Amino acid sequence: MRVDPESFLAHVYLSDNLAAAARWSRVEHFRIAIRLEPRILDIMDRYANELATCEDENNRNVELAIQMARQVCELTSWKNPDYIATLAEVYSEAGRPVEARDAAQRAIELARGEGDPERTERLRLRLPDVKFKK
Repeated sequence: MRVDPESFLAHVYLSDNLAAAARWSRVEHFRIAIRLEPRILDIMDRYANELATCEDENNRNVELAIQMARQVCELTSWKNPDYIATLAEVYSEAGRPVEARDAAQRAIELARGEGDPERTERLRLRLPDVKFKK
């Protein structure tokens, strides 16, 4: 398959479709997408999650993942529950259960405060045991 090497969307789609392949490929394509289009918060959020959960130790970088996830939250003035939930998951992967729990609670409370019961429930299902991971 031929891909425009300067298309950030091509790299995002490639990273999505490489889920069954080696995860390092996903990290690399997210890295390229961020370099090409650094202002798209959804890509930054997904890249942070991938960095924190990557099974390949050569590409796993939880400290960078925390920085990225925090940056996304700050750029949205801490008003997007999904981005805060990613930060909770990243903290959990980093072995920081107190921060993970606090971020998870913040995400769920924010969704609840928005009056969005479906989003609130989706976050509860996404973050049920975030504080127990090591």
